[in-house]
Amino acid sequence: MSQESNRQKVRLLTVNQFIEAHPFMTSGGLRALIFQSRFNDLDKKKVIKRIGRKILLDEAAFFEWLNERSEVNHV
Repeated sequence: MSQESNRQKVRLLTVNQFIEAHPFMTSGGLRALIFQSRFNDLDKKKVIKRIGRKILLDEAAFFEWLNERSEVNHV
């Protein structure tokens, strides 16, 4: 696969866009996850992209992280 096609698959969303697209998540809940990102592996999984003060979330990486966490918690 070329780099260009990989770039097209990445969907970066602001916090508000993410909440609109996925209403199961509340603004406060998502912001708490972002605030604790160093401790809950969101930073390690490269879910959060920071550009200055702007925070963007990699949608696919978030759901990979969520699936991994739910598998760990159920074992």
